Amino acid sequence: MTSANALPKQPRSQEPGWSSKLVRDRLARLFVEAEHCPHVMARILDVLRESATAPLTISARRGDRFYVIEIDVDRMNDRPAQALLQKLRRIMAVRRAEWSAFNPRG
Repeated sequence: MTSANALPKQPRSQEPGWSSKLVRDRLARLFVEAEHCPHVMARILDVLRESATAPLTISARRGDRFYVIEIDVDRMNDRPAQALLQKLRRIMAVRRAEWSAFNPRG
């Protein structure tokens, strides 16, 4: 039974344009350390949205004094990458923002 409102089937890996594997060489990890603030994650994601950067994965841990946030994104050229860091560092709660080496095993 099919319906006009039925969801499309999930793409299979054999279909053109679909890749189930990420190319690790194309990834970069953004490391952000921020003070506890209920709005800091929204502000960080807003900066990414403004720069047209879609996160692939986001990891956030709350420590005693700071949040530690790691965001994997597609690698970008130096100038846009540095501009993104500068925008993140302007967020009041952000204490540190830097690109770190991508380690797929965590």
